[in-house]
Amino acid sequence: MSDPYALSKQTDEATAAMVARRHGMAVTALRFPFLGGFDRLARRSAEFAAAPRSGALELWAYLHTTDAAAACLLALTEPPAGAHVLFVAAPETLAPYPTEELLTAFLPDVPVRARFPGRAVPVALEPARRVLGFTAAHLLPLGSQPLPHEEEPV
Repeated sequence: MSDPYALSKQTDEATAAMVARRHGMAVTALRFPFLGGFDRLARRSAEFAAAPRSGALELWAYLHTTDAAAACLLALTEPPAGAHVLFVAAPETLAPYPTEELLTAFLPDVPVRARFPGRAVPVALEPARRVLGFTAAHLLPLGSQPLPHEEEPV
């Protein structure tokens, strides 16, 4: 692993799992994508529309800050037993292009293990629904359009 931030997250999550096993403490780690209110999210969406490659490392995912607060509240007030690492995100991407086209164009070497119809976010959201009952409610309405093929893959 060459990313110190990602390594620190994995270390924290491994520590949380150990604490849950040894001491029976409930631990829920939430992994957040790009956060913001509708104005900030709309600006980011415009960036992805103009330069879709710029969202590849974050998988074009987002979450409104109100939904992020709701996920935190659920994790704190309804803590499930054990240790859980949960991705929380809106169900669609901030890019106005089909997700599978984005993945093929900008992350061609990453194995894709599922189908992502339309603008479906390429993040596993089911664990957050199952464990916390969390589903994002504040979504940025975007249409979908074909991906321009002017950029080279990452």
